[in-house]
Amino acid sequence: MKTAQFRRASYCIAGAARAIDQADVALFVATSNFSHESEAIAELSGVITVNREELEAWSAGVLLKALR
Repeated sequence: MKTAQFRRASYCIAGAARAIDQADVALFVATSNFSHESEAIAELSGVITVNREELEAWSAGVLLKALR
């Protein structure tokens, strides 16, 4: 995903999660790794990224670092 697309998606996720769903935590889960720039954008917009390794660990019962 290109940086501009990720930025728009990240803002949409953060906005929708809070405004529409009243979520406390917004997660962007992917089966790949995020670039450093994408992670920085997500952090700025309040979205927590979950990459493939974290997803595999989470599905095996390990708590996400962000949710501890």
